[in-house]
Amino acid sequence: MIFVCNSIIIFCDAAEVWQFGIQDPVTPSAEGMLFFHNILLFFILVIGISVCWVLFIIIPFFNNRVNLISKKFTHLSLL
Repeated sequence: MIFVCNSIIIFCDAAEVWQFGIQDPVTPSAEGMLFFHNILLFFILVIGISVCWVLFIIIPFFNNRVNLISKKFTHLSLL
């Protein structure tokens, strides 16, 4: 939105139709929340990609065609 007041153009940050993302922060606390959101999103993506990669590597080794005979022991039966 643009408001014109006494020949000065004022740019107001307001939500738009089909807006992707959040509005630009104005206060320092809002800037901190946006920074925390971006850092948290990065770590969530790293964890998600790591889990998907591990599943992609592990799943082919644990199927019925590869392990035809299942083992009947536990690794630490003393416990």
